[in-house]
Amino acid sequence: MADSLVDERAVRRAVTVAVVGLLVAFSGCAGLGANGPGGPSVGGDATTDATETTAGDSGGSDDSANATGEASGKVTVVVAGTELPLGKLASGEELSIADDDEHTWRASGNPTLAGALSSFGVEANATAVRYDGTTYRRGDAGITVSIRVNGESVDPTEYFLKDGDSVQIVVETEES
Repeated sequence: MADSLVDERAVRRAVTVAVVGLLVAFSGCAGLGANGPGGPSVGGDATTDATETTAGDSGGSDDSANATGEASGKVTVVVAGTELPLGKLASGEELSIADDDEHTWRASGNPTLAGALSSFGVEANATAVRYDGTTYRRGDAGITVSIRVNGESVDPTEYFLKDGDSVQIVVETEES
């Protein structure tokens, strides 16, 4: 029975990661080479431990790809098996969602990923995500937290969004 539960959780985790990847890929993300060098990228190694976040991997900087300070990219946030309706949740403070594509973010300025997520009522740091009054901490029993930009694990408090970034936030629970 224990082996069955472990296998079932592994299958659910794999399905969730695959669904999120497909959502980003088919939401108009041109990360499959259509934008050429320097374009947004989707993916990363699906076999890599999705819970790993290293502050040194932040990759963000205060220099922007766009001199006007305006940037856009793709975003998907899934919490406990449910994709958040970011267009409906957006407060527009740091980030907004395109009217014609609920997976396209737009920013004016240079927000951190954590600041941008707060526009949707989501709080995040290197080890936890809080949404709708519930905190999901990496390391708690049955909780997996994955915070990735362009397929790489990042600390959202240190990563500054750049034009073309593809953001994936996935929180899994035993129930999801």
